[in-house]
Amino acid sequence: MSGTGPWTAGRQRWARNLAFLSFSFANTACITVFPQHRFWGHPQEAMWTSAVLLGGALAALLGQAWATRRRGAALRPATTGAGWAAYAALLLVAGSKAVPSPLAYALLVWALSFSSGALMQRFDECSVQQAGPDGRVANDLSISLLRFLGMLLAPGAFSLMPPGSAAAQGLLLGMVALVALSGWRLLASAEAGAPGAAVSAPAVEAMPASASAALARSEWALWAAGVLVYANYCVLASAAPFLLRDLLAQPGAMARAWLLISAVYAAAMLSNALVQWRRWAPRLAWLPVAPVTLMLVGASLLMPAAASAGGLVLQLGASVALGAAFGLFMMGYRDHLTRQAVQLQRPALLARYNQLPRWATLLAFGVMAALSGLASLPGGAPRLAGSVAAYLLLSSLVVLGAMGAMRPMRVGTPGGKT
Repeated sequence: MSGTGPWTAGRQRWARNLAFLSFSFANTACITVFPQHRFWGHPQEAMWTSAVLLGGALAALLGQAWATRRRGAALRPATTGAGWAAYAALLLVAGSKAVPSPLAYALLVWALSFSSGALMQRFDECSVQQAGPDGRVANDLSISLLRFLGMLLAPGAFSLMPPGSAAAQGLLLGMVALVALSGWRLLASAEAGAPGAAVSAPAVEAMPASASAALARSEWALWAAGVLVYANYCVLASAAPFLLRDLLAQPGAMARAWLLISAVYAAAMLSNALVQWRRWAPRLAWLPVAPVTLMLVGASLLMPAAASAGGLVLQLGASVALGAAFGLFMMGYRDHLTRQAVQLQRPALLARYNQLPRWATLLAFGVMAALSGLASLPGGAPRLAGSVAAYLLLSSLVVLGAMGAMRPMRVGTPGGKT
């Protein structure tokens, strides 16, 4: 009986999900730390950094697609161990100074992105399956919290310990160990027969073809809105130094930008912890909070009085609001998709959730490139900071409009609530 207590169930849940801290850490490091550090001062710094970031996003999508094709296949010790060994070697070498060639380093980061994407997809599917319908929400919240923590830890840790140092390598070893622990826990639970996996999904009534088509349109609208919101957060983070320098007249804009970005991640984590502490049920109704917050930030940056309101307290308050909104958005989005995956037997939706950050990153790179090009045109083209602020305002209005087409997604939602 001791193995069925809530404390034991909670420990098992956290143990099988610890890998998501490592995957999120590695993904964030590949975007915000490793390429920038490796190519800093290189004659073709911008070209190599952009190539690595673009290729890494595509490689992660390919890894997730490859793992999705193995949907339903059980985790096996040999293949799990091989995947872990590849991930461990790639992460440790990518965080070192052992690869002098720019091309070889680009290939290394792409391989790491593929490995991380594939492992994360397989671990996510198995974790949701083992949680079962009864443990799905608690499982989702623990995964979300660990992923937020990884986003915060990567830039924060490497700002204190440069990549390649002994301390940084020790941290990477710890990240590798977390994946090994999660893999062992997932394999052990699968061999023992996870209690949640044996629970049958509730029966779902067949929908008319018209209702099914409306649901499909609503789901694609949700996916597009999710990609755009996530991409806008990436755009805001990438342009933060320019916004602070050019619109808020902020001295030390780069250092202030890192501080505010860390506050966003921390607030997302705290919103997740608050939801778990209060035992609130995530829902789709939380999603509009994020685009509304982004819209307000964009509008505020365009106000003539923006420069005079550039105090640290106000900026931290805005960052906390952005982070909390982002946390609520991602929790509500994941809750909907995992509910569909478990109750309606549509596990492919987990892949859609895990692919969202990569598609959003690609979109953010494209938006930043386009806005940078517009800012460099002669004839009084708007400066980059002003273009970013206007883009955040207008695109957030578009997202809010798209969310009005999501009412049919009430199908399959407990109590008919979103």
